[in-house]
Amino acid sequence: MRVPYNDMSRIHAGLKDSFHTALETVLNESAFVDDRKGFGNAFAEYVGSTKCIPCANGTDAIYLALMALELKPKSRVAVPAVSYAATAMAVVYAGHVPVFIDVDETGLMDINKLKLETNLDCIIPVHLFGQCCDVEEIIKLGVSVIEDCAQAHGAKINGKHVGTFGVIGCFSFYPGKNLGALGDAGACITDDMSLATKMKRYASLGSTPENRYDHVSVGINSRLDCLQGLFLI
Repeated sequence: MRVPYNDMSRIHAGLKDSFHTALETVLNESAFVDDRKGFGNAFAEYVGSTKCIPCANGTDAIYLALMALELKPKSRVAVPAVSYAATAMAVVYAGHVPVFIDVDETGLMDINKLKLETNLDCIIPVHLFGQCCDVEEIIKLGVSVIEDCAQAHGAKINGKHVGTFGVIGCFSFYPGKNLGALGDAGACITDDMSLATKMKRYASLGSTPENRYDHVSVGINSRLDCLQGLFLI
């Protein structure tokens, strides 16, 4: 008898009717692209953040966050030596250099080893294995912090949601995550309106909210589609 490692069908069984309703809504309204049903607002409220910018996946979320910070080319960005490859790859995609920091016995970025690194331009700690990095201690280093919360939805540090400590928090909603869509999806959260505007622009091919044909900068096509937003809600 084969027992699935992670039986997604059992997880989704009780939601089938609502999933079908979501699909019918999208088909009836032809609302295929972008987060038209307010998942971003709902998620921002849930985590206690001012803004949530939904995007196509968690890798893009980190890329958008780095682009919004407008670091100089080939900036040194600290990432943990143990994490999913996307954390470091997003750094490379954004034109920067990942600096691998060893982990301690918890599997999280070793802050003592992080403190030995000099000339860092950004730090991306990853909350992992049901444990949270000591973000408050990392922030004391005086470097911009992007929290990778791809596997930490709902986790809190002293009652405050992860992702709300650094300048930007990044999430993945891959189906196997704590909160999963039925396909790829991601989001960035921030309390900085300027960063939120930039991330939204970079996720929409560099276009402005007022006119999607007015491309004022480079960008990628990384929008959360309406169907996945409804599934997540």
